[in-house]
Amino acid sequence: MIEMDLKVIELEPKQMVAEGLDMQNKLELKAIEIEFMLPFWIAAKNSKNSILMCGQGADELFGGYARFRKEKAKNDLTKEVSDLNKRLQNRERKIAEIFNLELSCPYLSDIVVKAANSFSEKERIGDVGKVPLRLAAKKLGLPNEIADRKKKAAQYGSGSQKAIRKIMKHKIEIEIVFDSKNIAESVAKSTEPENKGWVETSVIDNKIKAIVKAESLGSLREATEDFMACISVAEKVANQ
Repeated sequence: MIEMDLKVIELEPKQMVAEGLDMQNKLELKAIEIEFMLPFWIAAKNSKNSILMCGQGADELFGGYARFRKEKAKNDLTKEVSDLNKRLQNRERKIAEIFNLELSCPYLSDIVVKAANSFSEKERIGDVGKVPLRLAAKKLGLPNEIADRKKKAAQYGSGSQKAIRKIMKHKIEIEIVFDSKNIAESVAKSTEPENKGWVETSVIDNKIKAIVKAESLGSLREATEDFMACISVAEKVANQ
């Protein structure tokens, strides 16, 4: 319909964790934000266009979230949109800036917000959410099976949450190369007491192979940073 080629980006779980750690180093995000912002980060990183378009605002403006349809829910879609605009500054806009891209959020444009406000909140939320958007999509020729598809968050549709949580429960592997086997053995031995219980290390020739374990992405990042800090100090001592 929009005459654009679809580019599929496939990553291994280990790569997703690495990207998540990289993103967390540059942005201060909550664990749940890392999971649903990771697809956006990867798309931005691989973008060949100068403008990065995102669909943020559709759920807030048109009542897409399931919580809007809960019994006795006190909804205020105008406030939802306002709060989202504030969050965008520290998430989507920062990511776009990191990769030298211009962020475009069509659903948050004045003309779309004005059009949405011509419907009551009840009309927008409906029984399935985003009712006006679904009707508009059908009028534009989008097949019913797509226009009526149940909402699925980015972290579920992309598989990022499943991949991250699966590997976080197990491990992330790091390989560090030193000038000699003696230095590698010395560093491994001196850091062993500090890392016991959360890092497993082995020395192969002049390399230390480490397995860092954690239960959450935030903990994994902290554990990895602490481990690398210990390695750095031990290496300086070994080289003296």
